[in-house]
Amino acid sequence: MSYYRDTVKFVNLKRKCPSCHFYKGADVDDNSKLGKYNVIFQNTRIISSTIGDHTYIQKNSTVILAKIGKYCSIAGGVRIGLGKHAIDSVSTHPAFYSASQPLAKTYSKTNKFSYFDETTIGHDVWIGENAMIKDGIKIGNGAIIAAGAIVTKDVPDYAVAAGVPAKVIKLRFSENIIKELLALKWWDFPEDFLEKNYEFFDKPERLIELCGKTR
Repeated sequence: MSYYRDTVKFVNLKRKCPSCHFYKGADVDDNSKLGKYNVIFQNTRIISSTIGDHTYIQKNSTVILAKIGKYCSIAGGVRIGLGKHAIDSVSTHPAFYSASQPLAKTYSKTNKFSYFDETTIGHDVWIGENAMIKDGIKIGNGAIIAAGAIVTKDVPDYAVAAGVPAKVIKLRFSENIIKELLALKWWDFPEDFLEKNYEFFDKPERLIELCGKTR
């Protein structure tokens, strides 16, 4: 029976995204939208989220209520969209403010609290293994989140954040280069251009110069 369910799930995923690749145990719910050429590895769950083109998510990761850009590299064991509890109430237990949680007994007749806010991950973001990202956070384009980091605040474009809680330790490039890259929005370039000019991606200055000549 399990084999049958897994097969049906795989067929449905391939129908949803023919250009994507799914490993055993990958789970993408009906409220999620995939892009082109995504790779979803073993036992990764995607819930109520949007995934941009070419983004891959390694094994044993969970993504909840997130908007993830193109060309993102997400390692294994990552948690995006950590939920929360009502810490300003007398009790943090959901029996007192939620009617929809799968509890054996609840007192609240209505849902008085939102567990998740949408998390936004920009384009070309690299998230290291076992990183955790709180719900409602915005991570900028080109940012890097170090392995094991717990992100509780927004991370700027092209920043490197590490630690618990995560802090920005440096910017990847100068402010001028970052400004130029953000203006280029190379992640929106046609794939034939990227395939023809991929060698210019070794240095941002080379890509910026190339695009200046071809505009």
